[in-house]
Amino acid sequence: MKTEDAMAHANPVHDLVVVGAGPYGLSVAAHAAAGGLDPVTFGRPMESWHAMPSGMLLKSEPWASHLSDPAGAVRA
Repeated sequence: MKTEDAMAHANPVHDLVVVGAGPYGLSVAAHAAAGGLDPVTFGRPMESWHAMPSGMLLKSEPWASHLSDPAGAVRA
């Protein structure tokens, strides 16, 4: 899985382009790589979270917060 910073030295042809490096974009790229594709991800991981106002809390339903593990390395 490559990020935009690695693109300058990478092969310009990829199997999949993922726009967004948030939790879901990174999960999509991880699953694609586990499936044998060569994905490239554009974005800064979790960039928007750094600008959150102090004390602001996010509430997500558990099903929306879960990222699956394509390799099966993490067991619940």
